Amino acid sequence: MKGSALGPSRGASADRPQRPLPGADAPLLDPEVARVLRENRAALRRSYIKSRSGIPLTAEDYEVRPLDKERIRNAIQIPDDAGELAPALEAMLRRVPGPWTRTVGCDRGWYPLVAKLDHDLAQLDPGYIVHQVKEKFGALRLYFEGAPEVAEEMQAVVDAAVEASRNICELCGAPGMFMEGWFRVKTLCPKCGIREGLLPVEFSPWAEEIEPVGW
Repeated sequence: MKGSALGPSRGASADRPQRPLPGADAPLLDPEVARVLRENRAALRRSYIKSRSGIPLTAEDYEVRPLDKERIRNAIQIPDDAGELAPALEAMLRRVPGPWTRTVGCDRGWYPLVAKLDHDLAQLDPGYIVHQVKEKFGALRLYFEGAPEVAEEMQAVVDAAVEASRNICELCGAPGMFMEGWFRVKTLCPKCGIREGLLPVEFSPWAEEIEPVGW
C-alpha cells in the first residue's frame, strides 16, 4: 500500500487552511439502490464460488438488476453494517473525488481501523484527499493525496495501519491471520476463515503462488 503526497502547506494542521472536500455536497446513496447493489454483489459472489467449484452456471446466475452506475459513483456509500462508525466513514468518503467510487472496500472488522486512520491523517492535513480505501492481498490499502510537507508523516501513519490490518480479522475484528483459498487471500480469524472456506496460508496448497501481501 502506497500513497502519494501532493499540494501545498506546512506546519501544524491548525494553521493549514481547510480545502473544500471534493465530496462535500455528494448525496448519500438511496437506501433502495443500496439494497439492490448489495443483492447484485451477493449474487455475483455466489456465481463466482459456483464456477470455481466446477458447478455449471445457469441463466439465473447471470441475472442482476440494472442500476444507474453514474448515480452510484457520485453518491456516498455508507456500509449498512457501519453502526456507530457511520459518521466517521462518511467523513472519509467525502474526501473522495470523482470519478473514484465513494465506498469503503473492506469489511466491518476493519472499520475502526479505517476511521482512526482518517482521524490521524486529518490531524496532519485536514484537506487531504482519498482515492481509494480497500482490501488488497489481505491487507488494508489507502491511496491518497496530501500536503508534501507532511508526506513522510502521513505515509508512516498509513503504513502502521497496513501492519495492524495484517493481524485483524477483516470480517469480525478479532485477531486474524493470513488465509487463502478459492484464489482469494484474506486476513481472517479461524472462525471466519472456516465460514469463508479459507485455510491458513501455511496449510494452503497454493501458498507459493500467492502474491506477497506487501506488494
